[in-house]
Amino acid sequence: MSEDRYQEICAAHRWRVPARYNIGTDICDRVAAETPNATAMIWEDLDGTDHTVTFGWLRDQSNRLANGLRAQGLQRGDRVGVLLGQRPETAVAHIAILKAGLVSVPLFTAFAAPALAQRIGDSGARALITDADQLPKAVALLDRGLELNPVLCVGGAETNVLDYAQFLAAGSPDFAAVDTATEDDALIIYTSGTTGAPKGARHAHRMLIGHDPGIQFVHHGMVEGSPDRHWSPQDWAWVAGLVNILFASLRHRVPVVATARRFDPEWAWRLLAHHRPTRAFVPPTALRQ
Repeated sequence: MSEDRYQEICAAHRWRVPARYNIGTDICDRVAAETPNATAMIWEDLDGTDHTVTFGWLRDQSNRLANGLRAQGLQRGDRVGVLLGQRPETAVAHIAILKAGLVSVPLFTAFAAPALAQRIGDSGARALITDADQLPKAVALLDRGLELNPVLCVGGAETNVLDYAQFLAAGSPDFAAVDTATEDDALIIYTSGTTGAPKGARHAHRMLIGHDPGIQFVHHGMVEGSPDRHWSPQDWAWVAGLVNILFASLRHRVPVVATARRFDPEWAWRLLAHHRPTRAFVPPTALRQ
């Protein structure tokens, strides 16, 4: 791209930031109201089976979860940890937390219990959503005396840990999203901690609006209704995977290719051949492999 073209794009850009805005309703409910059967995600499980997730399903599941979290006594501004990898329930969790006026704390599944305890304690998270693979860590957190209620587990339950599916089944599929201000907290995302203690960065709901021009610029525009598919091996605990791929793609009705597998090069080639994503966000570590 020429310098002249870059300057032309910058000169034409205008910020459009409303006073009231909610990421959850923008990336889910707004789309589901118009095209509930549109594909939001194509998820490949560990067995290699593909699952198609629609915007209508995301809306209904996140409404059930939002109702359940509020019924447990969580109040506007409370923090909720999300210890999940790339799976549909991760999207549901973040959307529900945001629509309920709560604050999401994404947690990297590769972290051990002490690293998770530091981030949960520092953020003041009151609840946790995880899965069976991460359940031992969740139990360890409770054993450390962290007060997390509820702790929801996708695919299992233990003492003081509730089964995610049963929890959602008890909730209504109807939920009136909280009317959040653009400046209200939405996410607390922690740094990796490579230069000292990890630091929690608070992000307001407007952060997605702020990220969008850069994402659009890199991808030469996301066209709603196009045959595009987006994929990234980046974990959804980090801004790159969660915001720049998952949130941004859903906002523009571009299906996300996701998988339960951890990255390896041979598998990645097979995924690319099978799912044919048209755009990718691949970190340097994965590219070198």
